[in-house]
Amino acid sequence: MPEAGPAQPRAQLTLPVSVIIPTFNRADTLGRALASIRSQEEFAPAEIIVVDDHSDDDSGDIARHHGARVIRHERNRGAAAARNTGVEAATQPWLAMLDSDDEWLSNHLAVLWKLRGGHVLVAGASLACYDDDGQPPAYTGTIRPRAHTLRSPAALIPLNPVSASAVLVSRDAVLAAGGYNTELGYAEDWDLWLRVLERGSGVMTPSVVCLYHVHAGSKSLHSDGPPQTHDRIVRSCIGRSWWSTRLLDRWCGLRIWAALETAVSQGRHRQAAVLAARLVARPQRLWAVVVRRVQFALWMRRSRRLAVHDRRVSAALRALAAADGERR
Repeated sequence: MPEAGPAQPRAQLTLPVSVIIPTFNRADTLGRALASIRSQEEFAPAEIIVVDDHSDDDSGDIARHHGARVIRHERNRGAAAARNTGVEAATQPWLAMLDSDDEWLSNHLAVLWKLRGGHVLVAGASLACYDDDGQPPAYTGTIRPRAHTLRSPAALIPLNPVSASAVLVSRDAVLAAGGYNTELGYAEDWDLWLRVLERGSGVMTPSVVCLYHVHAGSKSLHSDGPPQTHDRIVRSCIGRSWWSTRLLDRWCGLRIWAALETAVSQGRHRQAAVLAARLVARPQRLWAVVVRRVQFALWMRRSRRLAVHDRRVSAALRALAAADGERR
C-alpha cells in the first residue's frame, strides 16, 4: 500500500472582506502580519489593502510581495488617516482591521464571520505579547464565557476590551460614523467603535483571534497621551442619546483610582486621602474600581489557561518564541 502523502490544504471560501493594514516603517513585522492572513484555515478575504503612510523602508515592497494592494501616502499623515484611506479604497462590504505589528490566529476570519449576522461590529479577544521576557502574555476581551450582544456604545465604557486587530466591521457603518477621527493621537479605534455602535448592534466573543504585540514603539505605552485622549473621547459622548451620569461616574472612578495609586506610591498621603474620599462619595465610582479589579484578575487567569490549553494560542506563542530565539 503506498504511503499517504502530505495533507492537502483545505479549500478556502473567499469572503466579501477587505483587510486594511496601515503601516509606517514596519518592514520588520509587516511580513508576519501578512503571512497570518494567508494562514487562515477556512476563509480568505477578497482583498488586502496596505496603506503605506510614507515609509522610508521596504514596507511597500514587502506588501506587494505578499500580494497586497498598496496605497502610498505622499506624506506621513498618521494611523487614523491611513485607516481612512483604506476604508475609502475598500471594495467589500466588510472590513477586517490588522495593525502591521500584530498577527491573526488561523481561525480569525472563521470565528468572526460566523457571528456577524444582524450586527455592524464583531469583536474577538486578543492576547498581548510583550517584548519584555518577564511579562507573560495577557488576555484582553470579554470576561463572559460565551459570545454576547453589544446593544449600545455604553457596553464599551468605562473600558474598551476590543483590540484594533480583532474586529470585523461593516464598511457602511464606518462611513456613516464618519470614519476614524484623525485629530486623536491615540485610541482612535475605540472612538470609532462607539460611533459605529450608535448605528447598530455588535457582538463580542471570548475566542482569541489575534496576537497584539507590545513593544517599545507601541503607542499604548506612552505615559501621557492615552489617558488624556481617553478623557476627551469619553467627554465627547456626554449628551448622546445613550449616555448617562452613571457612565461618567464609572469613568471618573477609574481615573480617581489611578491618581490615588500614584499618590500612594509617591508618598503623598494627604492627596491620597482626598482622592479616596472622592472615590467613595459616589457608589458608581467605587463600583467601577471593583469591577475593574475583578476583570483584571479574570483576564490574568484566562491568560494563563490559554497559554497552556488553547491549541492555536499555544502554537502561536511557541512559534513566536522560536522566531525571537532565531533573531537573537
